[in-house]
Amino acid sequence: MSCTNAVSNIVIEPVDLYWGSQHRVCFQLVDDVSGSLGGDYFTFSTPTKKGYIWLSTGASIDPAPAGFEEFAEVLINNNDTAETIAGLVAAALNSVSATIGVHALASDSHLIIEAKAMGEVLAAATVGTSGFTLTIQKEGSLLAMGYTDGNVEIGTELGLFDVTAHQTGSELLGQLVTGSTVGPISVVLKETVAARLKEFIEVYGQSYLPAGGTEVSGWGALAGSKQFSNIATLGRKLVLHPTKNDIDDVSGDIAFWNTFPNLTQILISGEENRSLTVDFSVYLDESRVNQVSKFVYGDHTQNFLK
Repeated sequence: MSCTNAVSNIVIEPVDLYWGSQHRVCFQLVDDVSGSLGGDYFTFSTPTKKGYIWLSTGASIDPAPAGFEEFAEVLINNNDTAETIAGLVAAALNSVSATIGVHALASDSHLIIEAKAMGEVLAAATVGTSGFTLTIQKEGSLLAMGYTDGNVEIGTELGLFDVTAHQTGSELLGQLVTGSTVGPISVVLKETVAARLKEFIEVYGQSYLPAGGTEVSGWGALAGSKQFSNIATLGRKLVLHPTKNDIDDVSGDIAFWNTFPNLTQILISGEENRSLTVDFSVYLDESRVNQVSKFVYGDHTQNFLK
């Protein structure tokens, strides 16, 4: 007999929903040539901080670009390779991740930096004086979905291959897991303010400004539209955050790395509030470690880059 009342295991837990992206960029580094990178810097910002990273050969002068705080000083040696420097910078940034709010990953001569929080960043990343090249992998964004109606339902299914044998006929000897399907995640949004309606229309559609007119939002087809585009590449992160938890308490969150909202219904009524019905599809995110590359339950602000 348990000392715990079974009723205590029953949970009613409404959630707030957030949809967006953690800003992520990739720097292509270059080799140092006899201290050529000493004193050079590049920048990266989060939704709350504007920072710079600079390289020092020991006698280099801090460039201290105006308006930016120092994220890391990285000590390098003369003639270090781009691969070595990438590893040093990633290690330096990850050592102060809790303070500056970024994650980093070194991959050969590439350095990937990602903001821990979703949302637009304070300033665009730059190569500064480094001579590196820069690619934006994900634009930071954040949309709070407001009040919802009814339950948030998450569909899941395992792909199973039946193992049988001639000698045992149709008897099932086992099953092999060939994959998994997560989603759709179905939700009805009650707060259909103009900005939110515009956001969901333009996820698949787009804005358009007629000559001499005013901007509108809509869906279209054929040339100039998003028809035949791969919606997995348009996906963003979906977070289900227990309403009872403080915003910084992510221990009970469920985060889906790569989701796309299918706007299945816009309800307009004289008797009911206007609402949006959205089914979120969930896709594999190959930038995350394989073990949790679809979703994670718990602290999703940790470093899951691979």
